[in-house]
Amino acid sequence: MEMKRLIIILFLGAIAAGSSGQFYVQPSAGYSFSSHPSTLESVFITDNQKTIFTAPIKYGESLNAGLTVGYELWDHLMVELNVRQAVYSKHTATIEEQDLASLDNYYIAGFYGEIEYKSPALQFAPQIGYKVQKDKLSAYFRMGPHFMITRVTETARTVDYDFVDWRLVPYDVMIRREFKGGLHAGLQADLGFSYDVGSRFQVVLDFSTVYNNYVVKEGEITGYEVEGSDQMETLDDTDVEIDPYDNRLNHSNYGLNIGLRYIFGRNKD
Repeated sequence: MEMKRLIIILFLGAIAAGSSGQFYVQPSAGYSFSSHPSTLESVFITDNQKTIFTAPIKYGESLNAGLTVGYELWDHLMVELNVRQAVYSKHTATIEEQDLASLDNYYIAGFYGEIEYKSPALQFAPQIGYKVQKDKLSAYFRMGPHFMITRVTETARTVDYDFVDWRLVPYDVMIRREFKGGLHAGLQADLGFSYDVGSRFQVVLDFSTVYNNYVVKEGEITGYEVEGSDQMETLDDTDVEIDPYDNRLNHSNYGLNIGLRYIFGRNKD
């Protein structure tokens, strides 16, 4: 008898939730800023003076297009699936080249030149949230797991040197590498505001935070040029060895997204 009563209560609760719920979709656009950039570091020593050059690598920074599908229960609880695709994620990091041919004594370590990189990540996050509303303005907080997949492309342009007739001769080198990983999980939390602009439309402003330290599983050299000439055929192996103890590219970010929400089946004066 108790089990039967519980089933009836759950059934009636599901009907009540469905009758009071609202289904909505929300296209959006926004920008994400890297919250944990990596650091490119190089060392240069000459005349007993040591200089350390640094440049940030911001993998999680991008211009995004997004789509949210959600369902609101009892005017407070919300369940959503948020999907975002990076539409622009190209950045550069530069450490100024040193003219080694003009120096007699020096020590140099690290990278010198320019690295152009991009990481067009596809991200999605199933979330649950809580909303409060006063008149036309609503505020809400939501959180849940964050999943992403991407392919990181790095193009490095630098100057190498070779000895010719007992002197250093510079030559330009370009090398392009791609890094891939599988679907990787992190965490996402958002704070948002919405404002009614009609019976079924809301303007939405979301502040999002994402933690995802993306794991790279494989890498490949996809381009190699010396003085503008293709040298890929001179490489015996194009695979890039991935260190299993240093294989994470931090894509953690915080961002701002603006969207327009359409609510199905809602009629308000």
